[in-house]
Amino acid sequence: MNVAAPPRTPLDGWTARRLGLACPAPDCPVPVVDRDALARWQSRQLAEVVAWARERSPFYRELYARLPSNEPRGLRDLRGLPFVTQDDVRRRGTDLVCVPLGDIARVVTLPTSGSTGQPKRLWFTEGDLELTADHFRHGMRALVEPGDRVLVLMPGPAPGSVGALLRVALARDGVEAEAYGFVDDCGRVARRILEFGADCLVGVPGQVLWLARSREGREIPVGRVKSVLFSGDYVAEPVRASIERAWGCRVFEHYGSTETGLGGAVQCRAFAGLHIREADLLFEVVDPDTHEPLPRGRWGELVVTTLTRRGMPLIRYRTGDSGRLLRGRCACGSVLRCLDRVRGRMADEVDLGGAERLTMADLDGVVYAQEWVRTFSAEVTDAAPAGLSWPTACGELVLTVTARGRPSRARVEGLEADVEAIPAVAASHTGVRIEVTTGGETAAPGKRRIRDTRSRG
Repeated sequence: MNVAAPPRTPLDGWTARRLGLACPAPDCPVPVVDRDALARWQSRQLAEVVAWARERSPFYRELYARLPSNEPRGLRDLRGLPFVTQDDVRRRGTDLVCVPLGDIARVVTLPTSGSTGQPKRLWFTEGDLELTADHFRHGMRALVEPGDRVLVLMPGPAPGSVGALLRVALARDGVEAEAYGFVDDCGRVARRILEFGADCLVGVPGQVLWLARSREGREIPVGRVKSVLFSGDYVAEPVRASIERAWGCRVFEHYGSTETGLGGAVQCRAFAGLHIREADLLFEVVDPDTHEPLPRGRWGELVVTTLTRRGMPLIRYRTGDSGRLLRGRCACGSVLRCLDRVRGRMADEVDLGGAERLTMADLDGVVYAQEWVRTFSAEVTDAAPAGLSWPTACGELVLTVTARGRPSRARVEGLEADVEAIPAVAASHTGVRIEVTTGGETAAPGKRRIRDTRSRG
């Protein structure tokens, strides 16, 4: 039996029109991306953005002082450009701005971790924000159709925020969006879903799972929410599967950050990877130690170049995120490159002393597979409790799990065994302890990381 191919990503036609490509035949209403044409576009945009930046930005003028005036001449010259780091953005932020400050429509401040250190500030023109809104409009067509309603469980009141851009973008297609903000009270959010008649939710994975596994979330009728878009954090497969079972919906994933202009890459209905916004962004994956580019299929650090941003271009910006570019073509037929599920920030990984490093992605995949878990936090402590068999110098991994009800001891012990089998934990002498709490329906989790409280003395 022949199975129909999933529809081509709506980003394909959008990108083709951006490149000025025509429909291939009279009976084909939507143009498709030609890989050679896209490469030529990217080469031109790369040359233009480098010329723009070195002419208008004190930072880039210094950075490219030794670069020949006629480079880069194409994508082949990309690897010859120096990297831009997060420290550069913190220390020299305004020196990266390429337009008069009066042309800046939005400034986003990202606090750094710790009590000291400069925050990162990103600067955007109206044109930069418009490109993101247009990306949102077309990417969301895989999830919604005219007449639908979208509840955005992310920041929204400020102009240029995720919620505000989605509201503007979706209105162009006859879709109503409301920016609620982060999940603050599961009961309140569940009621708003029903009152608003939300067909689609956009939110952070851990927060939406907290909502779905809450008492009020479980009372949302199956089929009320038709689609969910996860953004802002790693998406573990058990989280996706749990939401789909709870509400009978389709779950899509998006990767983006303030540095990418909020929009970056989004899944289509083939669910085989995240299609990159290739007319505006160029992604590389580099070895985190040697900084050499890696081929598709290899994991490393994501590096992004903003090809069309004018306010504050980022050229070969090291994101600090762990990711890879997928080999081959998506099952939907598009030639747009796809990202695999991004595994989070490399700086948040913890070295347990074994052969591998422990990440929240590792823990999410195991802990969230337990349907009784609503959320959890992780901490690596200095010394294991007295009387236990592992060496105390290796410390202990403590998971504080907020449960739905009170799980049996057998379930908790089963979870401990599953965590102990994670390669990074199994390769070390780190012990595992599960502490179970029961929480209310408020204060849903935000972005999470493993706290490493071991002394380094």
